[in-house]
Amino acid sequence: MLIKRMQLICDKLEEDGSVGIRPLSEELGVTEKTIRQDLIKMENMGLLDRVRGGAVAKRTTNGIFPSNDRRKHHTDEKRRIGRAAAQLIKDGDIVIIDNGTTTQALVEFIKNKRIIVITNDLIIANALKDCPSITLYSTGGKLRRDADNYSFVGQDTIHTIQQKNACIAFIGTSAFSFEQGLMTFSEEEAEVKRAIIHAAVQKVCLADSTKLGEIALACFAAISDIDVLITDTGANSKELEKLEKEGGIQVLAV
Repeated sequence: MLIKRMQLICDKLEEDGSVGIRPLSEELGVTEKTIRQDLIKMENMGLLDRVRGGAVAKRTTNGIFPSNDRRKHHTDEKRRIGRAAAQLIKDGDIVIIDNGTTTQALVEFIKNKRIIVITNDLIIANALKDCPSITLYSTGGKLRRDADNYSFVGQDTIHTIQQKNACIAFIGTSAFSFEQGLMTFSEEEAEVKRAIIHAAVQKVCLADSTKLGEIALACFAAISDIDVLITDTGANSKELEKLEKEGGIQVLAV
């Protein structure tokens, strides 16, 4: 229940910019003390700022908290990550591409490959729909509208992914921590990401350097679940070395 409450609070902060303890208590059917404790935990996670009687949205400079212009941030880094990721794909591969602004950067580099692509990202599906060399599967499901991100979530989406087998999956993440693993701000998205990881032989995480060392709401994978991390050269070299030596994953900083 805590995760669901925190997700609802995040959604309301995204929509309204602020929340009140009493309205949240009434809507969620819990005590004001419980809501107050939730807000304290979320402030400690860097998700919001508490104020008298409630909380306000915390807008960080690195865009970890969902914002309406995420696609405008770190575009050069994401493009380099997308180009490097595309080099891992061979003609004939079956590829799952997770939703997210960094995974979307992969699209322009694969349009001429002869591959099968499965995606839960409506923007990615739209970008690939006119590519004759690509056999395209969209998962369908409930459409989640989150700032500038449109992705399919829910049991229909998960069921579709579970029926597929892929050579390689490219996974987006809101936060990436050696201790906490890979995280996102939506439990619904976390469930889909878990299904994607289980469906692929090779798991590749695409994350710009601002995501490393951060914390988000819902964990969907441990470091050991990922084979490759592709990030940019702005990442802390000591953190990357730790991921390789102690985490056992391949790291590409581009």
